[in-house]
Amino acid sequence: MNDIVAIVFGVSNNRGREDALVCFLVGFGIIFPIAYAIAVNATLYDGMRHFTFVLPLIAVVAALVANDVLIE
Repeated sequence: MNDIVAIVFGVSNNRGREDALVCFLVGFGIIFPIAYAIAVNATLYDGMRHFTFVLPLIAVVAALVANDVLIE
């Protein structure tokens, strides 16, 4: 009976797994490009200019942290 109620109301037991996957993907998107550039000793002429695509992910993390701290 509880399974039917969960299906009807859209409650999922996998919510923790989904949150962990999202956190992993965002963290991987932030850390991997920088770690890879360090590992292969890439030539970076203007430094941070090569990593500007990481800034939106950092903004997402900052917004989520601010939401947890200020709202909840």
